[in-house]
Amino acid sequence: IIFSFSKIDFSRVDVLILYRYEHSTGRESVLEMIHAIIVKFPRSVLDEQSHILFVHLVACLANDNDNIVRSMSGAAIKKLISSVSPNSLKSILEYALSWYLGGKQQLWGAAAQVMFSKMSCES
Repeated sequence: IIFSFSKIDFSRVDVLILYRYEHSTGRESVLEMIHAIIVKFPRSVLDEQSHILFVHLVACLANDNDNIVRSMSGAAIKKLISSVSPNSLKSILEYALSWYLGGKQQLWGAAAQVMFSKMSCES
């Protein structure tokens, strides 16, 4: 079987995490899969898909009502940050900074956590 990384549709990640699974255990399973994708996929694929993954993971981090799911989202964001190229990382951090400086208070905490994740990746 020939498998093409470029044919995977990451734009559906938000539906899988936030809407499809009513129970937190289903969302946890999806986040485990996303973590495995981040660990195992080539950097070039992660760079192409990093914005989609990042935005949906942050939405999950900011909006999910389950502490474990939010923690897993944060861990996946931290792994994504440490796995992408410097150019993709710069873009991700610019998003986070714009959210932190923006007017939507519900994004402030998630943006601060992303920036803290970046700092903790460096230590």
